[in-house]
Amino acid sequence: MNAGRLPKLPYEARVFREPGDGFTDLRNTSVLLYWPHGFGDWVFLSYMLPLLEPSNRYFVSRHGDHNISAFEGCALAAPLYCGENNTRKGDRDADGVPHFGLRTAGGGRRTLELPPALHDGCVRHGIEAFVDLGFWEARGNSPFPYHTKARMALKTYVAPARLRAIEQGVLTQPLRSCLHFAAPPAVEQLIETRLRSLLDIGRRKLCIIIRNGYTQTEKNWGHLWREDMPEGRRREGEECRDFIRLLHRKDPSWVVLVVEDQMFTGDDTVRDPALNCFSYAEIFGPAAGAALPFGWVAKALVRLASLVVGVPAGLFHLAVAYPAVPVVGVWTAFLPSWWDEPRSGYRNVAGRFSREQGWHELPGSFAECGGLHFAIEHLNSRIIPGEAVFAAVEKLLF
Repeated sequence: MNAGRLPKLPYEARVFREPGDGFTDLRNTSVLLYWPHGFGDWVFLSYMLPLLEPSNRYFVSRHGDHNISAFEGCALAAPLYCGENNTRKGDRDADGVPHFGLRTAGGGRRTLELPPALHDGCVRHGIEAFVDLGFWEARGNSPFPYHTKARMALKTYVAPARLRAIEQGVLTQPLRSCLHFAAPPAVEQLIETRLRSLLDIGRRKLCIIIRNGYTQTEKNWGHLWREDMPEGRRREGEECRDFIRLLHRKDPSWVVLVVEDQMFTGDDTVRDPALNCFSYAEIFGPAAGAALPFGWVAKALVRLASLVVGVPAGLFHLAVAYPAVPVVGVWTAFLPSWWDEPRSGYRNVAGRFSREQGWHELPGSFAECGGLHFAIEHLNSRIIPGEAVFAAVEKLLF
């Protein structure tokens, strides 16, 4: 039998797919939340879970264990693994049963086709209900206190009476992630040992940079508006390289890990050993022969880092959710109030592109509202120079 071709096993359960179909009426039920979304969305789910009906017992799953692993150790929702690593694709069309068959018809009692490992996990934990969670981008169009992607989803997945009870209190303050930010001890030891051996972490301080997202190129730092840079300095990613140089000039003990999922070359990467800047792919990815579940590695990294700088993408959102690491957000497009929760030790630098688009005037776009305050410096340039990001870091660290 070929690897990855084990037969799917039937599993009967109640299925909830549409708003108003009865999910918010469930009580004292073992529920599997199907969440076929990106890694950042799994962080957003961790803000939502503490506000769902507390009498239920929750589990989470999707095709791709890299993302599911972020919930290892979470007290409010246990991960049920499928046995394959994947960070992006969530439907697994290649199996012939996309989305486990959840989306082939409406809700109600249904027979699903599950991978053997997930099937056995559902049997073991007595899963009675599957919820195919939809997720919609707010993008500034939803007003406070439902301005983020996660907060807006609460209107669908929290019972109206419960939502009214928390609207004037809990939702006017920053939400807190329910993730357990420690990877399994042996994994943490392995990751720390690898960083100490290859990057001299311990004597050096770790800065993680997330320069690229995977959904919109507008948010990539140092990608667009090359013509706004001085002639001779229009190389892709040059603003990020300037920041790294300034960081090293201030303190040569920094080492930088740039989050790239593969070994890029030329202008497609800021990796440069001469700048003490290395790629995630060469330390933890397939190129290193060490493809551990991304959720485990990501949690270990934010705990070991002394600084995270990045655009709105998965590991950046995780770092914002972890209260102990200083974070600087780089917003060439979009605004932090669309996705994240504010906290101390978190600052942002935003270019003028969002203002040019009129996005700053949308009801969910703000620096301060209710009990929420985002520290944001708005620049007059479309590009975000390394000097501006370094100035934000100085306010946090030096």
